[in-house]
Amino acid sequence: MKRDIVLSVRYILVAVLVFFIVFFAFSESSNSNKSSIGASRLPTMEVVISDSDVLEDCKVYIEKQEVSNGYYVKQGWCQAWVKGPYLYSIEGLETHFCITAHSKIYLDSFKSRVFCSPHTCGEIKPVLTSSGKVLTYSSVGACRGGLTGNSKVRIYFYVKYVYEEKWWCSQYSGRCIVDITLYPRAIYEISDIKEPVQPYQPPSRPWHALGPYAGHSIILFNKEFHGVFELGVPPEVIRDYFESLPHCIVDSYVKVIDLSGRGPGWYYWWYKDDDPFTYEVMFGIE
Repeated sequence: MKRDIVLSVRYILVAVLVFFIVFFAFSESSNSNKSSIGASRLPTMEVVISDSDVLEDCKVYIEKQEVSNGYYVKQGWCQAWVKGPYLYSIEGLETHFCITAHSKIYLDSFKSRVFCSPHTCGEIKPVLTSSGKVLTYSSVGACRGGLTGNSKVRIYFYVKYVYEEKWWCSQYSGRCIVDITLYPRAIYEISDIKEPVQPYQPPSRPWHALGPYAGHSIILFNKEFHGVFELGVPPEVIRDYFESLPHCIVDSYVKVIDLSGRGPGWYYWWYKDDDPFTYEVMFGIE
């Protein structure tokens, strides 16, 4: 009898221990990667993004609904592929578009204002339009392209957006104003396979073109350090060199590998529209 009681107590203790292990493991997993598990459980809504570079309409997952300072607020997130810059190359060069885990890139944010009644506000399918560019941080480091010949290809970013919907309703008129914002929070992936490679006809070089160059180089888009680093060394040395630089310098960049073996300087480059923040580097020759 006494032995049976001891065994029963042991079984109960083991069951309680297993319960707490499973509970805390689930809680930790839930908190560490909320967006990845929330997608199948959270309420969703569709938003239409008009006249933008977003490849697909975002399916928004609503994480929070609350009343705050007299407003009814919904908050959530969505993810979508977004058109980035074109990457160009010319005969004799191989080019790559690169971002680091510390890169910052300006991407479009969106907004909409809707007038409705309390009974119809929940049925709206907002159409969002651009509200300007927002600095967006990358959480991944990668290069895409390896582009050669007179060609160009579109770079795409996989972006997480933050969604906020804020309602205010008048007690007197019975009308509501709904302000909706959608802004980029982080870049999770980069791709160059969403569109086929296209031909590029090198234009006549403008007055602001830089060069002539020969050999490998790195062209930066960093606000403080945009420009070119000439590196007449193998490509793997370029990578090691940039990984050793401070994060304040290493931002998005175009890596140029000279395949021609030519010299002296023979190619020129310039920022599209003479603006580093187009993130497009054009190439030409004499």
